[in-house]
Amino acid sequence: MKIIKAETIENVYRAFLGTPLTLEDLDLYRDTYEARGGAPFRKRIYRKLEDINDLNWQSLLVGYKGCGKSTELTKLRQDIIEKGNRYLVLHYSVFQELDPENLNYIELFLVTMEKLFNVVAEHDLPISKAYLEKIKHWADSQEIVRIKKKYLGGDIEAGSDSSFGVPYFQKFFAKLKATAKTSRSFKETIKSEIEPRLADLIENCNRLITEIRLQLHKIDKDNLLIIVEDLDKVNLDCAANIFLKHAGQVTQLGANAIYTFPIALYYSSHFASIKPFFSDCHELPMIKVREKDGPESAEGVLVMREIISARMNLNLFETDTILPELIQMSGGCLRDLFLLIREASNFTRDADRKKITQTDYEKALQVLTKDYQNTLTDEKIEGQYYPVEKFYESLVELDQTGKYENTVLMLKLRQTLCVLGYNGEFWCAVHPVVRQILVKKGLLNS
Repeated sequence: MKIIKAETIENVYRAFLGTPLTLEDLDLYRDTYEARGGAPFRKRIYRKLEDINDLNWQSLLVGYKGCGKSTELTKLRQDIIEKGNRYLVLHYSVFQELDPENLNYIELFLVTMEKLFNVVAEHDLPISKAYLEKIKHWADSQEIVRIKKKYLGGDIEAGSDSSFGVPYFQKFFAKLKATAKTSRSFKETIKSEIEPRLADLIENCNRLITEIRLQLHKIDKDNLLIIVEDLDKVNLDCAANIFLKHAGQVTQLGANAIYTFPIALYYSSHFASIKPFFSDCHELPMIKVREKDGPESAEGVLVMREIISARMNLNLFETDTILPELIQMSGGCLRDLFLLIREASNFTRDADRKKITQTDYEKALQVLTKDYQNTLTDEKIEGQYYPVEKFYESLVELDQTGKYENTVLMLKLRQTLCVLGYNGEFWCAVHPVVRQILVKKGLLNS
C-alpha cells in the first residue's frame, strides 16, 4: 500500500514503518548522493547495463543495515523505466522468500527458477518443447522423485507427460521454495539429493534464462536483470557459506545480477577470496550527519530533514529543537531515524497529545538505547570467547583515536551498527546512541 504523508499524529507510525520504498512510493525519495560522499552506485550500474550487458556480470552492493540499499535498488528500477525500460527486472528478497537464519546457496537457484517460470507465465512467453523435455528429465530423476514423495505430496504430480508445462514447474518450484523455508530436514535433503546434481539445476536455470531472452522482444525488452536483496542481513555463517564457499557456483547464473552483501564480510580478510568471482562491488555509506573532525554536516542534516518532511508534517514536532537532536542521535542511519520517530509518536499518542514533545523523543531514545545495549554482550566468534569488555575497549579506542583495525570484534560491531561507516575517506565512528551508553558507564567523557 502506498505510503501517505502524515498530517496528523495518528498517521506518523504508518509513514515510518521502514519498509523499502516501492516504485509507486518514489515521490518520497530524496537524493542522498552527495550526503553519502558521492557514492556512484546507480550511475555505474546503469552504465554497465548500457555498455556491457552481454557479459553476464555479477555485482555486489554492500552497506550497513538500514542505510537505504533497498530504496536505491528500487530507484535503479525507476531509472531503467525512465531511460527506455528495456530491461525485465526480476527482483526478490531472501527475507520474504526463504529462511534467512538457515539459508543454503542452492535455495537461491530454486527461488530464481520459480521467479523465471512466473515471468514466462505472466507474459505468456513460449518455451521450447526441447527445454521442457530437458527439465522434465531432471524432475524425473531418482533424486528429485525422492524429494517429491517425501516433502511435496501427491498433488504436485503431473499425471501425464503433456502436463509437464509451465504451470506445473511454477507450482513445483514454488513448493520446493516453501518447503525450504519451513523445513530444516529438507535443507539436509537439498545437500544430499540436489547438490550432487547441482550442475544440472544450474544448466536448467541458465537455459531457461536463454529461452526468456529469445522471447523478450515480444514484450519490448532487450535483456534481463536479476536483483537478490537482503543477503546482507542473513546469519553471517550463511552468508559465508554462500559467498565464501560457493561464490563459484552462485556466479554461474547466466544473467546480469546484483546481490546485497554483508558489511562484515566486505571488511574481513575473506573478501580477497570472494572479490575475484564478482565483476565489482559498490559500497553505500551512511548519510553523514557530522564531519570526521566533529562539526555538524549541513548537507547530511538537510537531506535527513527532507526525508522526514516528505513523510510527515514537521509541525507535528512541538518544538524546533527536537528534530535536529533526533537526526544527530540516529547517526545518519535511516533505520534508527524511523524507529525514533515511530516510538516517539507512540508515546505521544499514549499521552493523548497531538504533537511530539521533548519527553516523547527522550522516551523513544531510551527504546533505541535498550536495543543497542542488548547487542553489546559476551560473544563467541569463530570459536573464541570475547567478554563484552573487549567490545567496550574497541569502541572507546575508536572514539578517542579515530583508528581501528578490522578485527573480528570490529566486524561484529559494524554488523550490529554499533560502529557506522561514512563517506569521503570511508571513516568510522561509534553510533551516537552507543557512545551515550559508554558515557553512562563512565568509559568516555560526554
